[in-house]
Amino acid sequence: MLESPLAAIAEYERANLIPEGSINRAVAAAGDGSAWARHERGELDFAAFCEEWEAELAEVDLVVDAAELMARIELTIRARPEMLDIIRSLRRAGIKVAALTNSWPSLGDNGVEAEFDLVVHSWRERLRKPEPEIYRLTLSRLGIEAKQAVFLDDIGGNLRVARQMGLTTIKVDDPADAIGNLREIFPDL
Repeated sequence: MLESPLAAIAEYERANLIPEGSINRAVAAAGDGSAWARHERGELDFAAFCEEWEAELAEVDLVVDAAELMARIELTIRARPEMLDIIRSLRRAGIKVAALTNSWPSLGDNGVEAEFDLVVHSWRERLRKPEPEIYRLTLSRLGIEAKQAVFLDDIGGNLRVARQMGLTTIKVDDPADAIGNLREIFPDL
């Protein structure tokens, strides 16, 4: 639906001569108790997040200006027009559509929340993907079972948990491919 923050992180790495993928690997390796995860769950305000995250990254020899990187991420995260079109098609077909997003308050809604039947923000719920509870919460609010859901994401770990829970999953690297996969599942779109 939205542009991935991964591109902004990769650009930051290139601009600052940080080995490609280092930041994402550090975030993943730091796990569920990391500053990044706690920020997405709304447990840290922005200033505390920046301080703690910079310290965590320094422990693995990465020097990052967290405020600058987060500003870059926030500038690049916007709706993908082709994904908005397919969401509108799904809703016109009577299919419920939810956004389940790992986010933080300053991201805002990017003008797209009205496009969904339901929006679940990690920071509001104090849960984040890939924690199974946030998927269960979303399914419950939609009033559907896991086997009735199709989950799209750009992060393999988020998809893996969803798949283990019984959701059909689609990895979103290229929006055109994801839309093609959705059209295979919903051929009447």
